[in-house]
Amino acid sequence: MAIPYEERGWDPSAEGWNRSSSKPKIVVTEDDAALAASMEPAQPIQTPISTLDERIASEIVNPTDQKVRGVGIGLKRSSRWAQHFDKAEQQNNLPKGSLLSIAAIESMGDPMAGSSAGAKGLMQFMPRIARSVDMRVDDQVDERTDPVKSIYAAGRFFGDLLKKSDGNINEALMKYNWGSGNVSRWKSNPESTMPMETRQYLGRWSAAMKLQQESAKGQSSPAR
Repeated sequence: MAIPYEERGWDPSAEGWNRSSSKPKIVVTEDDAALAASMEPAQPIQTPISTLDERIASEIVNPTDQKVRGVGIGLKRSSRWAQHFDKAEQQNNLPKGSLLSIAAIESMGDPMAGSSAGAKGLMQFMPRIARSVDMRVDDQVDERTDPVKSIYAAGRFFGDLLKKSDGNINEALMKYNWGSGNVSRWKSNPESTMPMETRQYLGRWSAAMKLQQESAKGQSSPAR
């Protein structure tokens, strides 16, 4: 409540505690108005998505049951090279099962798989990326179709992406699927969204990891 005030001092008629029959006289000044305004309820603040993990999580599309079954088939087919996946993951400090999961969703375990964009092999390398990890790709030889060489090359490549992503596995996966440049532009623009393919890619990779974990516990999932 504003304090009664007049230019000449306190208003004695406002001192109700001395006069039981009188009521305090309230004189509103500019200071009173300012004080009242400062005490008005603040407008609600909408909390923005503040971390990269939260932003990525808000965009991930979880796979349908049918797609999860497809991921399981990809895991079974890719598991033919399980020992090489294990070794490549260990050499590059990658989470166990991470490369196998990539192969399962990239090529369904087919070392001869190709895409309309030009990616090829078990790990679906584009020519330029394959050459950057010392794979031969020319008119005579295309080492991308060599599953073992592809696995170890993918281990080095994904390991490097993970380091450059400060250990953020989802960011590294985005770069593997969408490209580092695209991810950098996405990160710099909070209003942008990743393409549906990448949103689904992250969800399918997580499903592949979960299937492997369930398999290791003896549950009904693709055996590794």
